[in-house]
Amino acid sequence: MNRREFEKEMEAQKSRARNASAVETGDWVVLRDDKEEEFVGYDYHETEVTSPATDR
Repeated sequence: MNRREFEKEMEAQKSRARNASAVETGDWVVLRDDKEEEFVGYDYHETEVTSPATDR
């Protein structure tokens, strides 16, 4: 294993990951700003939900 080449490629990958996470893609649009949340997992197996955002 070439340690120097490995470290170089790891740094390049870290840089790509940092740059990718800084990009704002605007994939989500808020439809309704609903601040109320309620966990019902212990009481119900199914429930009706509405999504406050949608994927474009």
